[in-house]
Amino acid sequence: MQPVTIYWRRTDVSGLERLSISPTRDTAKGVIINVENGGAEVRHHWQFTDCWQVLKLTMQRCDSKGDYQVQIARQGQGWTVNGKERQDLDGAELVDLSFTPFCNTFPIFRMLNGKLKTAAFDLVYLDGDTLDVSRSRQAYDHLGAGHFRYRDLGLSSGFQAQLRVDSHGLVTSSSNVWK
Repeated sequence: MQPVTIYWRRTDVSGLERLSISPTRDTAKGVIINVENGGAEVRHHWQFTDCWQVLKLTMQRCDSKGDYQVQIARQGQGWTVNGKERQDLDGAELVDLSFTPFCNTFPIFRMLNGKLKTAAFDLVYLDGDTLDVSRSRQAYDHLGAGHFRYRDLGLSSGFQAQLRVDSHGLVTSSSNVWK
């Protein structure tokens, strides 16, 4: 297998992302540059199983206020955040980092493999702006070949986006945020 590199451009604010997925599909690394509100550089490193089940996410953020790091790691059916057990996240299936469309790959992969038309998922949500980690809920609808609708049922309830994906389930565009 070849490594995969994807570039996304924000359509709502000035920003870019470069994401590289390893040839073995067990790690991914991304760099996001956002020039709004004083700017920020966000680096994210993922470790996951061959079924896109997240094992660990490490996010580093550098902006005018300083450098920050957050690490989320799977521990059995639960999660740790910066090495501390978070029972409020127990049972959450997926991880979402607010800054990247890459996270939509995880639920879409599950839907495609399970041949599901609609599914909802509990997840660990990392807000890239505030660095808060909380539990949330999202739903996805498979609308046709390469076309999904994302619906937030939790922290940003009511938010929706139309997603286009490639043959691997990787987002190629999001109606109101990424291209």
